[in-house]
Amino acid sequence: MPCILTLLLAKNIGPIHAETDEERNGHFQVRTLASSLLQKIIDNYGSSYHTLKPRVTRTLLRAFLSNTTRSSIGTQFGAIMGMKSLGSEVIRIILVGNLRTWSTVVLENFEPDSENRRILLKQVIECLSLLTDDGNLIVGRTKKHSREGENVASEEMDACKEENVITDSMKEKLVERVGGLVANAVCEQTNAVAIYHGIFFGEV
Repeated sequence: MPCILTLLLAKNIGPIHAETDEERNGHFQVRTLASSLLQKIIDNYGSSYHTLKPRVTRTLLRAFLSNTTRSSIGTQFGAIMGMKSLGSEVIRIILVGNLRTWSTVVLENFEPDSENRRILLKQVIECLSLLTDDGNLIVGRTKKHSREGENVASEEMDACKEENVITDSMKEKLVERVGGLVANAVCEQTNAVAIYHGIFFGEV
């Protein structure tokens, strides 16, 4: 496990002075492979070693929010990929629960139009998209209740009228939870409403 976490979270993997795009971006492939190995280990042994997943989660979270790694695109990418490999529960509770702070501490360090910011936002959206199975349950329920004339929350009714429209009240709630930068990225997705309901799934 230490070797896998090192490959996920190390600041530098490969040549320090890379000359080609392949050399500069090769570490992303290494980190992606490490995250898939992490997922396999957790799937196979997580139920037998009950402290394994919580310990890994804490390590990933420290890297995700640390001031010493906030400017390291590699470490940030690896931390997000690691949490993604741990599944929807970790994404909803740990990732989502810290996105607003992360957006301020980490994401705003990168230039608005930089490739690094784009890469990190893309990975966060891919993580949040794993919550859409739960989100679609809410979307489906809202549509069903709307057709049957039952009372549902007004914001859900508004979103139901146009299947993938985030209303102003939903956007405000989303910004409060994940921060403005991530909220804007969510709203640009074709499955924005499902992501929204996935983020808030199980909450009253």
